[in-house]
Amino acid sequence: MSKTLLLTGASGYIAGHLIPALKDQAGTLIGVDRRQEVPEGIDSFVQGDLCDPQVARKAVAGTDQILHLATARADWGLSEEEYYRDNLDAIRTLIEAGRKEGVTDWVFYSTVSVMGPSREPLSEDAGFNPIEPYGASKAEAEQRFRQLATDDPEARVLVIRPSAVYGPGNPPDTNIYRLIDAIYNRRFAMVGPE
Repeated sequence: MSKTLLLTGASGYIAGHLIPALKDQAGTLIGVDRRQEVPEGIDSFVQGDLCDPQVARKAVAGTDQILHLATARADWGLSEEEYYRDNLDAIRTLIEAGRKEGVTDWVFYSTVSVMGPSREPLSEDAGFNPIEPYGASKAEAEQRFRQLATDDPEARVLVIRPSAVYGPGNPPDTNIYRLIDAIYNRRFAMVGPE
């Protein structure tokens, strides 16, 4: 049976690498993003802010599955309010629209930042211990998805927590890119004992 998949953050870096693989598996691929660039491989595109209930309803219309990549992410320059707006308020709106549409399959792209730093390896079921607004907003978003799975016995929710994403076409403003670039160009200096 052909499925319709909604990809949030469809104009972003990660989505750009996922779309070709998703295109081979999904029947119809819908994208939603605040940016106006329509990614190649998308069958239908909704431009707008997921905090807007009308945008969320339009994006989820006819959708069977949602892969939620859209996020506020920056190494500096975003306020706590911006993180919570984009990483939590948008999810509330998306979940509400998705539930009304009858969506049962959800994938949420979170972060290891929800667990905070640790000198020891942490298991997937380690508790939340974020130390900054990005991780804290994502931790609360994960709790929303857990609640969705509890409230709706039909819902299947998968949460993914990558630690770093890097590859061809990587945005140059990310920590991992700047770190590798600094090491490669011999501009990296370790300050302090660790």
